[in-house]
Amino acid sequence: MKKMFACLFVCLFASTANAGLIAFNDRSTFESYVSGISVDNLTGIGQSSQSSAIRTDYTVNGSMYGCVNGTGCSDPYNNMDDTYMWTYSTVIFSFTDDLTAFGFDFNSYNSKHQNQNFTATLNGLSSNSTNTGGFFGIATDDGSAFNNISFSKNLTYGLFDNVTYSSNKIEQPVPEPTSIALLVLGIAGIRLIRKNKVL
Repeated sequence: MKKMFACLFVCLFASTANAGLIAFNDRSTFESYVSGISVDNLTGIGQSSQSSAIRTDYTVNGSMYGCVNGTGCSDPYNNMDDTYMWTYSTVIFSFTDDLTAFGFDFNSYNSKHQNQNFTATLNGLSSNSTNTGGFFGIATDDGSAFNNISFSKNLTYGLFDNVTYSSNKIEQPVPEPTSIALLVLGIAGIRLIRKNKVL
């Protein structure tokens, strides 16, 4: 009977926990979920091919090109300001501190000029597929932290700007009333089974 109760308890709460990372395709939703964010708009990245860009709180490594004021980098993109990073392969963001959330604005040359749908992937979670660019972010939902983020993509050229991140602890949600109700029903069911066995 104790084993049955333990299984019921674990099964009920495992379904509501969704441990790990969750994805956001909207900046305002991401920013309302996360507190204490920092935004790096990549000012001063320098217009050049780079294999490593050292920023205040992090380093990004990979095959990249710094775009400044649109020169040397096709025309402006609707969700980028006048400095952004053009990537050719998977890049890795390495932060000095542990993070609870990370995101950025993204776009692609292939989307703008060839109308191809672009999907950004951060640590295994993928954004919505779009040909107009957008925002994509990830955050922990179990109190864990991370300090390395892998950015990969489905198209050859990927752009990012306005790197957004936070180290603030994300509060865990209180269990929903339906979960508590299911637990109570489970306990009542076990007691009923036990009562019937006695009879």
